[in-house]
Amino acid sequence: MCTLRCCIALLACVGLEVSAAIIRVPQDAPFIQLAIDAAQVHDTVLLDTGRFVESVEAPARDLTIAGRFLLSGDTTDIGNCTWVGVNNGDDTLRCLHSDGTNGNAPFVRIVGIRFANSGTYATDEGGAIRIFQQNATIEHCHFDSCYAGFGGALAVRQGQLTMRHCRFSHCGQIQLASVLRLRAGTALIDSCIIESDTAYSGIFDSPLLFWVQRSKLIVRNSIFRDLGYSHYEWGGTFVYGSKPPDSVEIVNCEAYDNHIEVMIADGGQPIKYLRLDSCHFHDNILTQSLYGQGSFDSLTEFQAVGNVFERFEPYFRALMHGVFALDTSSDHTTRVKHNLIQEIQGGHTSFGTIYGDNSDTREVAGNYIVQNGLYSGSAPFSGQIQGIHGPGPDEVKHNVFMGNVGYAAYQGGGQVQGYVQNNFWGHESGPYDSVRNPFGQGDTVSYRLVYEPWEEDTSFFSAAPEPREPVEIPATFIGNAYPNPFNSTVTIEFVLLHDMEITLDIFDLTGRRVETVFSGRMNKGVHIRDWQPKSQASGIYFARLAGEKRISSTVKLLYMK
Repeated sequence: MCTLRCCIALLACVGLEVSAAIIRVPQDAPFIQLAIDAAQVHDTVLLDTGRFVESVEAPARDLTIAGRFLLSGDTTDIGNCTWVGVNNGDDTLRCLHSDGTNGNAPFVRIVGIRFANSGTYATDEGGAIRIFQQNATIEHCHFDSCYAGFGGALAVRQGQLTMRHCRFSHCGQIQLASVLRLRAGTALIDSCIIESDTAYSGIFDSPLLFWVQRSKLIVRNSIFRDLGYSHYEWGGTFVYGSKPPDSVEIVNCEAYDNHIEVMIADGGQPIKYLRLDSCHFHDNILTQSLYGQGSFDSLTEFQAVGNVFERFEPYFRALMHGVFALDTSSDHTTRVKHNLIQEIQGGHTSFGTIYGDNSDTREVAGNYIVQNGLYSGSAPFSGQIQGIHGPGPDEVKHNVFMGNVGYAAYQGGGQVQGYVQNNFWGHESGPYDSVRNPFGQGDTVSYRLVYEPWEEDTSFFSAAPEPREPVEIPATFIGNAYPNPFNSTVTIEFVLLHDMEITLDIFDLTGRRVETVFSGRMNKGVHIRDWQPKSQASGIYFARLAGEKRISSTVKLLYMK
């Protein structure tokens, strides 16, 4: 055993406990399994440069299994340390199975290894790694061309998984989930790249990335690209949830160049909580909708806040239902707020459909739906929001509709009254309606929708010279300021249609600048900043948003102590 241990001095440089040891493969042990068998609690198994062909079992000993990247921090060392599952003549087996039932320290850490061409049977799970009743951290690893029946790269059951700075490329599924199968556990995927998934020809359902069962999945700061292109023509699915309570959060992620059938799908029974927050979805083909909410299997709480959805095209055989297809008939909470939806060539809709009654808490507010079109000439020209059945007068409000083709809001048939009050339609004259408001110069509203009153504040627009001429949409503008009047703090909401340098200043009636709320570069999307007067007296102030090319927008504020 002593010949397998390195000196204490080396331990300090890798941040391990003083009692731990490093066992090198192949220097100290010829095989990974022999090193793991010899390791004690808190030890590290360190793989040298090379190709390792093994299928191993790791007991619960709080082990670290790492490549040379752990010591060097050089990312090229990740590709130079490749682990391949062994081929037993029938099929390739996974690289690592870590089982928490065997041992007294249920934790494993895996760092800086490339798992390649590893997989298991059509009825098995975890093509490269399977975690059972263990807590695992996987960092700076590359999963390349791994496959399994369920969870082509990973499977976690009754455990907790944290992944950071990993990459998944060409991972595949024989039945479900090319990246991860998560059962009765939790997983955090942070700062990862997921690209170029693979589905096998025997699959007749939508290929998917994550299969979540009775679990919580959080994906943050990650990139999804080149996904959903396979023999299955309708596209792929990012997350499939089944058997509640499932919870899914996708935060600050980017998704582009994908063919998506539905991004989030639930089967049989609902995902209980779904959150899309501060994400950027662009240049995707969308077959149905990012999330389609069923009336009986709808989730308990749905939030889509602060996202940018742009440049989507429908699959020509399906024409897509919009970014969201919400059937909000059951008792739950729906919040769709502060999203930017632009340049989407929708089939039936671009923003989405909204059905339901008033038995739930529903808020579709502060969204900017601009410059969207229609893919085809199908009737009706439903445009941006379709099928608004039943939402109450305080639920679809303070949204901005401008420059859209087709109906900005369409009731969609049926006898239930719909409400789209207190929205801005692109012009102070309100939306165009051939019967009730034929001189409106804003976007078109039609069919049994109550849209009065509408927002009339057009301080940041120049009026169109003739009716029905489109209003030019500025690249940045203030959309709302609330409460106004205010006695303590006012919230200023504005939108950027592309990334730019901006300045948000506060001026008094004399034109003197009293405070700069923000100055710097911002990404496109909806932004919110608060202003709380310090020593200013009560009175009228102006918030001015200035961007590039002398673009500016001003809103009047009334401060009353």
